[in-house]
Amino acid sequence: MPEMNGVQAAYAIRQFAPNTKIIFYSVYDSPEMAAAARVIGADAFVYKSSPGEILIAVRHLIAGKNVIGPKGGP
Repeated sequence: MPEMNGVQAAYAIRQFAPNTKIIFYSVYDSPEMAAAARVIGADAFVYKSSPGEILIAVRHLIAGKNVIGPKGGP
C-alpha cells in the first residue's frame, strides 16, 4: 500500500470506525506481525500460507467469536 502499511491502516480504521471487524491476511508468517495485529486490535490474523483459515476466521467473526489465538490466527 503506497500511503501506509496494514498496521497503520488498521489503526486508522479503529479510530474512524471502532466496530469494524479487521482481519489481517498477511504473507509475513511471523510472531511479530501477529503481535502487532493483536496490539492494534485486529479481530483475526490469517497467514496467506494457510488460505483455508480465512473462511474460518470470517465465520467465527460473523458468529461473534474472538478468533485471535496465541499464534495470532484462529
